[in-house]
Amino acid sequence: MSKRKVNSLLGTLALAMGGCIYILFRDRSYIAMLFEGWPLISCIRSIIAPYAGNYVKYYLGDFLWCFSLGCYFQAVFLPKNMGVFLCAGAAFLCGTAWELMQYIQFISGTADVLDILMYLSAGILCTIINLKERKL
Repeated sequence: MSKRKVNSLLGTLALAMGGCIYILFRDRSYIAMLFEGWPLISCIRSIIAPYAGNYVKYYLGDFLWCFSLGCYFQAVFLPKNMGVFLCAGAAFLCGTAWELMQYIQFISGTADVLDILMYLSAGILCTIINLKERKL
């Protein structure tokens, strides 16, 4: 499978999983509000919500979305060695900018240092995957 397809697939899977986390555990988020009134979603939420920890509910979705963005950057630009770091860094900077906008109350949300650490770790994982793939 080509590098572009692998990154697109990883990005799509991470984006879908992050969306599911928001739909199932963050019922006051914009994406979850689209599914309000769906009896199946409410039933699933009531069953699984007590078993998910705070890291799953509040941080894993942000990690997955940043990882997805990094993978999509990789798929679009197909960078060489140093460019892999730039693509992952750009995804990290987008997430950090989002947190800063929350901190200055430009957008709604709660700015959190752990979210920034999730963005950093997502960028690192994206970099490792793309550099490791080059060695195969």
